[in-house]
Amino acid sequence: MAEDSVIETGVDKLLKLIERKTKLTIEEAAKTLGVSTNVIQEWADFLEEEGIVSIEYTLTHTYLVEKKMTRKEIETKAKDFKGKKDGFIRKVEGSIQAIENDTAGLDKVKKEFSELQIMVSSEIDKIKDKLSQLQKYEGLKKNLDRQIFDQHREFKDKISKLDKEIFTAQKSYQDIINDI
Repeated sequence: MAEDSVIETGVDKLLKLIERKTKLTIEEAAKTLGVSTNVIQEWADFLEEEGIVSIEYTLTHTYLVEKKMTRKEIETKAKDFKGKKDGFIRKVEGSIQAIENDTAGLDKVKKEFSELQIMVSSEIDKIKDKLSQLQKYEGLKKNLDRQIFDQHREFKDKISKLDKEIFTAQKSYQDIINDI
């Protein structure tokens, strides 16, 4: 990111609001910024710890008051915030880069998965074709086995019939020979 880029946070918006109004209630700040009073209270506690704002408590309201700082305090706080802001920006940039790297990795995995899916789909189609052929051949084999069995039985019956005819003819020839 460029050096002059600015990321404005909710805390920045709260500070600008306090600077503009100099004193306002937590409820007013929450309503103006569109966040809950709990969030404003957390931000205010942080800003008070850092010495940027003061919190005044009354019986009915809690007020956020702009703390008047000396020029030196303002410069010191500005430097501190700039350093923290720069650190935050570096972290954000690092996170963005990590996300981009992860996204690139995911895109690569997605592409590899798609290629694998196409390859597996092609192999599955080939296997289906081979299975279909195998089933066809299995059917032909069963039909052929049945034909072989039927022909074997027919030949056996014919051989048995021919044996009987031969035996009958042999007997009749034997009878004729015996009569002679």
